[in-house]
Amino acid sequence: MFARFAESRIDYEFYYEVKANLTHEQIRTLYRGGVRSVQPGIESLSSHVLHLMRKGVTMLQNVRTLKWCRYYGLGVAWNLIYGFPGEIEDDYRRELEVLQHLGHLEPPYGCFPIRLYRFAPYFFDRASFPVRDVRPERSYGYVYPPHVDLEKIAYFFDHSMPETAAQEVHRTTQELVAQWQQRWESDRRARLVYRKLPDAVLIDDDRGSGPGRRHSLLGAWALAYEFCGETMRTAGQVAEHLRRGPMGLALSEAVLAAGLEDLCAKGLMVGEDGQYLSLALPVNPNW
Repeated sequence: MFARFAESRIDYEFYYEVKANLTHEQIRTLYRGGVRSVQPGIESLSSHVLHLMRKGVTMLQNVRTLKWCRYYGLGVAWNLIYGFPGEIEDDYRRELEVLQHLGHLEPPYGCFPIRLYRFAPYFFDRASFPVRDVRPERSYGYVYPPHVDLEKIAYFFDHSMPETAAQEVHRTTQELVAQWQQRWESDRRARLVYRKLPDAVLIDDDRGSGPGRRHSLLGAWALAYEFCGETMRTAGQVAEHLRRGPMGLALSEAVLAAGLEDLCAKGLMVGEDGQYLSLALPVNPNW
């Protein structure tokens, strides 16, 4: 549908609810068809917590969506949500490590505990989710007269959830999000961009509070970084890409995995389960 809108060259403008497993090509098609803001249902950057939510996506897919929406200028409405039975504190420590590298992308609206809505799986599937003490949200009692059955009319519900991480683990994330939002609203947004040269990739990093940094990746590492830009790749896929390229480069998976992990440690990539995604946005407007 959006490809046809693009072909028509009519200046439609859409806000669109989508799933966060969008590819780069799909996001480009949405943009060309007039989509200017999306709500992709990104509610965590922890793959384990996303699994507990039954989201059907991973942390890397969520980051990929945020990255390419930023490149094409699509606004993204998203939140960080916590309070799911089965979560552990380490989920949120790892999430924070990812968030610390995403200052050049659009920030979430906030970091909040889960709210229980009528019709949500956590509301109607009590056999699968250990939600306790479900009751109409307290505010309804101040609005409706006593004869109204709040159980029937309420949309928001108070509740308790067992087996959740301590509240304190979220405080640093909430502070980071507040600072991220403040810089996003300023006239000096953070930047992480790269320029491609014949034999190198130059990365300009202005995500911190101090002076920016320049990273230079040469030869095989420049090719590997760009190859992991469109979507996440494994070290094996990178090795095959280099081998089949015009230079016929032969690097072992072990060497590549170590190098990609080093780029993750520098905050230029994110990785999970042997897959790696480059974070810098292309300067070239025709990607």
